[in-house]
Amino acid sequence: MTITFPGMKPDPLIETEIRKRAGKLDALCPGIISCHVVADIPHRHHQRGNNFRVRIDIKVRREEIAVARDGPQKDLLLVLKRAFDVARRRLQDHARQRRDVKRRVASPRRTVAKRQPAA
Repeated sequence: MTITFPGMKPDPLIETEIRKRAGKLDALCPGIISCHVVADIPHRHHQRGNNFRVRIDIKVRREEIAVARDGPQKDLLLVLKRAFDVARRRLQDHARQRRDVKRRVASPRRTVAKRQPAA
């Protein structure tokens, strides 16, 4: 798991929250190969405040799940919560699809005995 803060200083509180939520995702779907979380401030607005952006890239077998959330929220924890909620739902959908794949079951072979011609 990697966590990056490209436009801001790393915050230990945010980092522990990310690790806690990522641990819950790992418990939900143990097939996670890697998880990369980016917490960023894409634009700094003096009058309107800073808007945060959170991006989560999760790699599972044969698929990659990407979630990005940003918006008018001025609270990084709220944006983080919403991003991880979407990631959780997408992982649940992924797990459901993997469970519901119909597996080809070999049908039992039957033999038909030939009838003897009537005499």
